[in-house]
Amino acid sequence: MTTNPTQRARGSAARAAALSLLLALSLSTGAAADGKRWFEGSDKVFIRLHEQFERISEPDVHLERAQRSFAKGHRSVSADELEKASAGFAYFEDRSAGERSADLRLASRALSKLADDMRRGEVLETTELDRAVADAMRVLLAIPQTPTPVGPPAPH
Repeated sequence: MTTNPTQRARGSAARAAALSLLLALSLSTGAAADGKRWFEGSDKVFIRLHEQFERISEPDVHLERAQRSFAKGHRSVSADELEKASAGFAYFEDRSAGERSADLRLASRALSKLADDMRRGEVLETTELDRAVADAMRVLLAIPQTPTPVGPPAPH
């Protein structure tokens, strides 16, 4: 696909806007803003990636990292971050029921497929990534968050 400088500038502006929106959503809904998060304090979720286990963070963190890495041209890093976000959605799916579970499953599969496509070099424009991230964030924002514990644990 051939683009002229005006189209490239618009694409860059759209990417910047999408990154800003995701960051704003992440900060307004994540632990940084109001002391809440999706993973419980005792939850430790790992994914096997490149023959080693890595602990994953909140899915919104991985989605943001995927967009930033893609914007910098680091496709494999972006794909890895999408796989981590996908694992987070799969984790939540296991703990959900009904329509929410189905939405989480679809989001997890979509992110994993996009990561595979990215590794094969089939994702060249940010539009597809931005759409997948927006869809995943809509699903994620429908999940209730838990308060982040403050201070020492309560005695038993």
